[in-house]
Amino acid sequence: MNNSKELKEYLKNFDRITIVTGAGISTLSGIPDYSTMEGRIVEGIYYSPREIFSLNFIQRFYNEYWEWHKEHFAKQFHENKIHDWISELIKSYSEKEINLITQNVDGLQTKSFNKHNLDNKIIEFHGNLQNLECLNCFNSINLESLTCLNCGSRKVKPSIVFYGQNIKKENLIKTETYLRRADLILVLGTSLQVEPLSSLVLFNGDEKVLWVDKNKNRIVEENNYVEFVETDFNKFFE
Repeated sequence: MNNSKELKEYLKNFDRITIVTGAGISTLSGIPDYSTMEGRIVEGIYYSPREIFSLNFIQRFYNEYWEWHKEHFAKQFHENKIHDWISELIKSYSEKEINLITQNVDGLQTKSFNKHNLDNKIIEFHGNLQNLECLNCFNSINLESLTCLNCGSRKVKPSIVFYGQNIKKENLIKTETYLRRADLILVLGTSLQVEPLSSLVLFNGDEKVLWVDKNKNRIVEENNYVEFVETDFNKFFE
């Protein structure tokens, strides 16, 4: 399989497809992944991006977190050709059941869906950076006053899953359902090293897994039933 046209043709053989996407999709929009993103020095100690995206960090260094956040995410990002390829695929195969689970928190796939007038069948597994929630009780906030509707706190965090938080139960249930129903799981642009999604995808039963990414890793090698396509995304989706 050499390009996205061949991939689309291959997908004709399946009726219920669940697509799982990761950071490799959004890097074409200029969004860095954790491996290339700069961390921050606070009180003489360097914190990596993974450490910064933790409840411990934001609770301890609230202002420093938001300064770092603005440096990396205040820029306006736009959906790219892979987001649009997925949207167009779903639209052209409207007779099939195609659902999408994304680990990305940028909301770009949802923007592409909206542009293509698609019903939202996306599970944003780790949440969405565009939304905010209370840092104290994790409930909704009033966006005008930035005050929690539940406890009155004025400290907020992005409505994404930080390290130290659990995946929302609703997202877990929907994800398990979509993966269990699929006769093909198509993995795009993720190393599948983050739990619990990795186990949900790879140990879900007899469903076929087609995995497209830039590098083969040990997880692929340990699961020999996975069909892996190693490719440059920019060329693959020309």
